[in-house]
Order: sequence, then structure tokens, then C-alpha cells
Amino acid sequence: GDRLRRPLSQLLFFALLAAFVGASGITGVAPPGTRFDHVLKAAIVVALVGGGAAALAPSGPRLYPVAQAASLLLLLAPTLSGHALDRSQPRVLAALADVAHLAAAAVWLGGLLTLVYVVPRASGDEPTRIAVARRFSTIALAAVLLIGATGIARSLTELSAVHQLWSTSYGRALIAKTVLFVPLFGVGWLNRTLLLGGFARLRR
Repeated sequence: GDRLRRPLSQLLFFALLAAFVGASGITGVAPPGTRFDHVLKAAIVVALVGGGAAALAPSGPRLYPVAQAASLLLLLAPTLSGHALDRSQPRVLAALADVAHLAAAAVWLGGLLTLVYVVPRASGDEPTRIAVARRFSTIALAAVLLIGATGIARSLTELSAVHQLWSTSYGRALIAKTVLFVPLFGVGWLNRTLLLGGFARLRR
């Protein structure tokens, strides 16, 4: 109800604002007339419209679905503007893996932010908070596994030789993300198995 809509709208607003600022900051380096440039400009408009709708949603509930739709549309922007649609890529596989990778990351990160910011403002009931945290923990585990699987799929479509892991910028970025991903997965598993007994400990 209203107790959930207000903090969730605020979270959507700040997320869409971040997307707008980020996209605006790189428009200067986008080669004019390219697919990257067109998608980037479209993403800026979508983030602006969605952010405005999210800002007004607490007083105008009908605008809330507009903010949600804008957020979902922005999930497609990196795939539409990136290497997944290059002619050298298996178009269907690369695009589907890319979208799934981004969606799983959005579910994981968005869920964590929701646990920290939205849930405490939407409910003061400790059992309800813990139930939500447990439910999200299951979803997060599936999301993280999907992030790993789709990340592997994308790396197999992007790289044609092992030495490209250290000889290309994509490969080096892949190594850096893997180094970050593995300990985060361990922390998430620890969180799931040991810390679900209390919402306050889970938030820390």
C-alpha cells in the first residue's frame, strides 16, 4: 500500500537520477550517429521521464507504473548499445545472455537496497521484515547464480582465446569482476546461513 509506495518511489527516483547523470556524463564521448549514441540519448529521456514520475508518485499513485516501466526499459539500454549486438557475436545468444545478466544484477542489487531502505520504512513488524529477508535471500541466490552463468556465457562469446583474458581490456575487466564476485558470493552465502536470525544483523 501507501507505506510501501513512498519509499519505493524514492528509491526508484534516486536510481533513475543516477542513470540520468551517468548517461549524461558520457554523451560527450559517444560517436555521433552510432547505435551507442542513439541508445544513450533514448536512455537519458527514459531516465528523465521515469525519474519525474517516481518523484511525483507518492502524491500521484498512477505515475508509479510509469517509473517502473522506465526502470525496466533502461535494463535494455546496455545490451542495445553494447557489443552483444555486434556482427561478430551470436546475436540471439549474446543478447539474451546480456539482458539476463543485467536483470539478475538488478534484482540482486535492487533487492539489497530495498531491504536496507524500503522494508524498514514500509513495515515496523520484525517477523514481517525477517520473512521478507528470507524470501529475498532465496531470490538473491538464484540471481547470483544467474549472474555467474550468464557472465560465463558472455565471456565465451566475446573471447576467442585464453590469452585475451590478460591482453584485452574486456579480459582484464572480466578478471577484476571475477575477483570481486567470488568473495561477494561467499559473504552472501554467510549472510544467508548465519545472519537471517535478526533483521538488524542482516542490515549490517
